[in-house]
Amino acid sequence: MEERSEKSKSFAVPAASSQRRSEVLREETSAGGHCIRCLLQDYDEEAYISKLLRVIRMMTPSEKAKDEVVRARLAVCKECDRLEMGTCLACGCYVELRAAMAGGSCPYKKWP
Repeated sequence: MEERSEKSKSFAVPAASSQRRSEVLREETSAGGHCIRCLLQDYDEEAYISKLLRVIRMMTPSEKAKDEVVRARLAVCKECDRLEMGTCLACGCYVELRAAMAGGSCPYKKWP
């Protein structure tokens, strides 16, 4: 699959399989499936954002929520006291990824 830069994100990126998206998310996990970079001192914000955006762009149109829905969901998350560095402390998800999923839901049922 061809990688696209942030400057060219207006072009369509070919949708990838669900399996490949899962592989991208697991690239930095140990064999046991646990995060190997959980300390804030090891947190690479730029790499996290890049990987997250890449996975979201890999979603097919039917898997992805409409932009206005994503914005509304994230607005709710930003006001929630369970949000910490892009992670929902209630369920452990990356909120930008969950909000981008058409079938995504808030564990507290706060999303519109």
